[in-house]
Amino acid sequence: SSTTIFVGFYEHHSNLLPWRETGAKILTIRQSTSTGALDLNHLEILLRNETTSGKRLLIGAFSAASNLTGRICQIDQISNLLKSYHALVCFDYATLAPHQAPKISNTIDAVVFSCHKFLGGQGAPGILIVKKYLLDSTQAPTLPGGGSVFYVSQQGHRYLSNKIEREQGGSPDVVNIARAGLALDLARKNLSAQHWTKKLMLQSTCFNGGKSLKLLGGIQDNDLPILPFVIQCGSRLLHFNFVCQLLNDVFGIQCRGGCQCAGPYAQSLLGIDPISSECIELALVTRKQSEMLRPGLTRISLGATDAHTSEEEVKYIMDALILVSLYGWRLLPAYHLDTTNGEFRHASRFSKPLGSARLWLADAWKKEDKDYSQPHSIKNLCENLQKGRDILLAPQPQKNIAIHDLGDLEPLRWFLLPHEAAERLAMEKSPAAWLPATILEGPLQLASKLSSSNNIQALLEALRKEQVETPRTAKKPLRSLSSLEGSISPDLNTSVVSDQAYPDIDTTKADFPDIEKISRPLSPAKIERKRPPKKLLKCVGEAIKDWTLIEEGDRILLGLSGGKDSLTLLHILLHLERVAPINFSIACATVDPQTPSFDPRPMIDYLQALGVEYHYLSERIIDHAATIKPTSLCAYCARMKRGVLYTACIEHGFNKLVLAHHLDDLAESFFMNLMHNGQLRTMRAKYTAERGITVIRPLLYAREYLCADFARDARLPVIGDNCPACFEEPKERARVKKLLARESLAFPQLFNSLRTALDPLMSDEVTTAVKNYLSSRISSSDPYLPGTSQCKKKPLTNLNRRRDYPHSAPAHQRGDLQNDDDIEEEEDVVSSSC
Repeated sequence: SSTTIFVGFYEHHSNLLPWRETGAKILTIRQSTSTGALDLNHLEILLRNETTSGKRLLIGAFSAASNLTGRICQIDQISNLLKSYHALVCFDYATLAPHQAPKISNTIDAVVFSCHKFLGGQGAPGILIVKKYLLDSTQAPTLPGGGSVFYVSQQGHRYLSNKIEREQGGSPDVVNIARAGLALDLARKNLSAQHWTKKLMLQSTCFNGGKSLKLLGGIQDNDLPILPFVIQCGSRLLHFNFVCQLLNDVFGIQCRGGCQCAGPYAQSLLGIDPISSECIELALVTRKQSEMLRPGLTRISLGATDAHTSEEEVKYIMDALILVSLYGWRLLPAYHLDTTNGEFRHASRFSKPLGSARLWLADAWKKEDKDYSQPHSIKNLCENLQKGRDILLAPQPQKNIAIHDLGDLEPLRWFLLPHEAAERLAMEKSPAAWLPATILEGPLQLASKLSSSNNIQALLEALRKEQVETPRTAKKPLRSLSSLEGSISPDLNTSVVSDQAYPDIDTTKADFPDIEKISRPLSPAKIERKRPPKKLLKCVGEAIKDWTLIEEGDRILLGLSGGKDSLTLLHILLHLERVAPINFSIACATVDPQTPSFDPRPMIDYLQALGVEYHYLSERIIDHAATIKPTSLCAYCARMKRGVLYTACIEHGFNKLVLAHHLDDLAESFFMNLMHNGQLRTMRAKYTAERGITVIRPLLYAREYLCADFARDARLPVIGDNCPACFEEPKERARVKKLLARESLAFPQLFNSLRTALDPLMSDEVTTAVKNYLSSRISSSDPYLPGTSQCKKKPLTNLNRRRDYPHSAPAHQRGDLQNDDDIEEEEDVVSSSC
């Protein structure tokens, strides 16, 4: 928070996102309207403001050249200006290093670059060149490892004094380090060769930039040979994926499409305003098959010198590019658009995208007449160019052309569709270019300053209403998040309840350590309630019927953890509440154990938007456990959470508590009890807990993958299973899960058989009978059973306690399932994420 990072407007994501994640203040230097480079006056103004605002660490982190346009920044002027304000100076040379040797001077503190853009440097490690004074030997290495220590004993350890070696923990990547050296050596040998620039690229052919081919970013004399462009046909652009595929299929030229990992700069070059950008982002998040709307451009990059790419090859590339810009649209009807990923594939390869004539690495050792080691001759390049021209100008078949309807997302479409090109071909008398129109349709406006249309603004409002953020897709802010306490509405009721000790605590009372209760009032539904698939509804319906889980007039409280299972069950119950022939009501409750790694607070807004009664119960379980130090943190957490849920049921008049355990949970619990506790037990379908609360499990016939599929397809806001209270048991549970998965491959009907076999154990009566039978069998015949003469120090004070065999697995491996309710409630911790 006391650091300010200065970055350029053109930064690669690798020099932008890591800084954002630090929580530091990020300031972007704007582009000069006169030169197109970094605005040094703007940089100096920001430096002056940050210097006068207090003592702050200032860091200038700039890419030495843009990977999108090849524009080289003013390295000397920037570093001198930063140093005059006592800032640290770092340059990322990933794009520039293959073309120019990195510049090290007194005003530059660090240079970093990867080797993947060097000839032969793919897979080589990154390289950091840094001033020694920035490496503090009194501090531990950034990533301590085996290679960074001098001596390690039981009492302590010493790190190496060598500043380089101490920062290289672990086994060195010897082979790829040598690869990096060879790549750098090859680049050094080619420094004297003729270097390609963007200007030389364009001079290699009769280029006319005023037609369909639109160059982005301008041209300067020393720009690197990186050519970003779009192709305009009428009022639309050719999709960058189609342009890349066409250059590859017709001319054998590989290029790259997209934002080139420089999203903010790419959007600026494409003329996308903030409203359109947000609208596209929300469409990608909330709508299926919207990936094709992702904006981008096409980029062709050359090797640094003529030793990499010959003059003839450069001319061939540019001539092919001009042909595609003029006539490439004519082949669009021959390509199918995959709406799931935005890719274009030729009709002959749509079902086999790799094709039938692809050459593999192993083909290099086959004895054939062709010699692939010889470079392209001028004659072959001319022949290929003519063949490509003939393909582009040939009549195109008009069969099986899909018509894509984007519905309300049509205002976001910026590219030409195959059926539109087919319609123009049908009216064409002779092959001709499709000249660009004056105005572009869609959010991409290139150099124009047009604002978003009313259609896009209206669409944005609609997408905002249907948006549901999840931890997986939630947008990262530019600054670190402030305390979440301030995000809770001040009108919510909160109360603090006194502390009591564990384990002598009555879990039916509200005497828990520092419980914060937040009850969310009902509000009109703002989020569409998802309809579960028929297979899930059938499983739940059978369970409800077989075990009489829900009855007329029931007031049901669902233990909502935010995991996929509990969220799936929520939507199932909401659906049944609407269509079932009986009347019952549903509410939800979440227990927050107050640990930084697990935050279920997004459920508050989600349940409010669904219009469901919600109770947010926050308890300092983890902090209290640190003082109690229970044998099993997982069992302790489960016991405490169960008590909070029972208390919520009693206080708010709910007669049934719903838990979201599925058939996989029951099967895993059965095998864990069998192997580690020597008991035939699993979770019960329905039982009466303390103070008359009935606990039910409607998902006990459903498989886990059904819940996962529904949660994914419905885009439910799933909270990841990352509670530290669950770090103990899942080690064993994960092993049992793998065992069952492996056996189900050999026996596909395994879980159907397990459901039939476990059916008696799901009954509360059978579980009680088995427990009573076990009690009657305890005798001196088993010297290891608790309560016998050889185990007087461990009397059987409670039959629900685990059987503490000397040869059984340690508690941290077994999960330490301690009693009836712990066994069941602890599974809720594991399967549904606390």
